[in-house]
Amino acid sequence: MLLVERAFNLLLQGSTDVTALVSNRIYSGFAPQTVTLPALTHRVESRGHIYALQGSCGLRESRFRLFSAARQYDEAKALDEAVRMSIDGYRGIVSDSASPPDTLQIQFIRCVFSHDSYEDGNLTSSGSKVFEIVTDYEVTAHEEVPD
Repeated sequence: MLLVERAFNLLLQGSTDVTALVSNRIYSGFAPQTVTLPALTHRVESRGHIYALQGSCGLRESRFRLFSAARQYDEAKALDEAVRMSIDGYRGIVSDSASPPDTLQIQFIRCVFSHDSYEDGNLTSSGSKVFEIVTDYEVTAHEEVPD
């Protein structure tokens, strides 16, 4: 079974609207110190299992935090919007390129909230200003259930 983190990354990499803005600069966890902007970084902020009276119902919710970073505010906002239009409301099966492919059935992705962030040039290693749009998404996906 495909990990939800990998499936989320594959969805972002598969969006031509997103890759048109960042090329291959989509990072899980943290971006390199010398990253070229604009860039997109994502990480899991929390995860939990969904239960019914009988126990685990085979669904997991993961909250992802995305950082759409750019040198100009409008670029960061455009990247954030490209991501939202690509994955908000997504339902389906995500597969990798392995043979046979690992898959994950995603029940639903929804945008939870978003806010703007700004780092002054004095705080960054390059001395440049960085605008970020920080957006959280909840991903509900199937998981294996313990016996």
